[in-house]
Amino acid sequence: MGDTAALEVNDLHKSFGSVQVLKGMTVRARQGEFISLVGPSGCGKTTTLNIVGGFEYPDSGDVRLNGTSVVALPSYRRGLGMVFQNHALFPHMTVLDNVGFGLRMRGTPRADAVESAREALRLVRLEGFEDRYPRELSGGQQQRVGIARALAVKPKVLLMDEPLSSLDAKLRREMQVELRRIQKSVGITALYVTHDQEEALSLSDRVVLMNRGRIEQSGAPEEMYARPATRFAAGFIGESNFLEAVLDEVRGGEARIMLATGERIVAAAPPSVSSGGKVHLAVRPSRLRPATASDAGALTGKIVASAFVGSHQRLVVRLADDSEMLMIVEATDRLPAPDETVCIAAAPADWMVFPSEARE
Repeated sequence: MGDTAALEVNDLHKSFGSVQVLKGMTVRARQGEFISLVGPSGCGKTTTLNIVGGFEYPDSGDVRLNGTSVVALPSYRRGLGMVFQNHALFPHMTVLDNVGFGLRMRGTPRADAVESAREALRLVRLEGFEDRYPRELSGGQQQRVGIARALAVKPKVLLMDEPLSSLDAKLRREMQVELRRIQKSVGITALYVTHDQEEALSLSDRVVLMNRGRIEQSGAPEEMYARPATRFAAGFIGESNFLEAVLDEVRGGEARIMLATGERIVAAAPPSVSSGGKVHLAVRPSRLRPATASDAGALTGKIVASAFVGSHQRLVVRLADDSEMLMIVEATDRLPAPDETVCIAAAPADWMVFPSEARE
């Protein structure tokens, strides 16, 4: 296949009136890659998907499928599959007819359309549901029909716009596993839009985090979680605690940092921050641990809230400067009492340090 990407989104710019929604959006997807676009409302992820799908046209930039530009083609000529949030099934049609609808619109002979529709239903494990109507299906089954309909036309790329957001939490998790299984078994390239960063992490080969019309960071889920490049990325991908601090000194690759409480911690030295400079400190709640006052880097505070959540406890600790830290620890028989004084700490490698002037 050479270096030709299955999907290329090149330097897209798009404005609606005076609002610039995309400011040079560029994404390249390999064949069979599952890419999620994630970010806050208004960041441009759905606009990007709509431009790829041909539902919007960019002010400038290009969209290429297997090396060929499709930006001037209407949606129905791009050879794409689309899965919507609301299923968009025809209530008066059977499951089989819904799945075969796109094929018949393309002029596929009925016998071939029926066979392709049945094959797509087998992929989503809905054999035996061919003669049912959408009203006779659960929400998850309806969404599987929508996925089967998109796959039946054998698209070059599968586009999905928050397809699981209307499902309840348990069904949503089940469908995430099922969707990934289907995508892998078919080997299709997928571009997936979601506001749910946990969903993006669990589904994707690559997560593209968008912020204000640009890519903030892109990478494998593990990389995005463990090594966020900016304060914004650390705050959006996974939970993080943030503290204002001053970098005291850098020695041997380690940074000694003073918090507003007067306490000090040690972290890996960040690039481009000089001694005396203000920094944002971040740490994942799961990386904080109980400590003693004599431990290096220990912070002292009081419990202000606690919650039992099955295998874990979520504890909120208020430090001396009134900043609060969320800590997630394994559940024990005892929940700490409100106002109980505790010490917490994190390993130097678990603290993330960002320049205070970093773009939000």
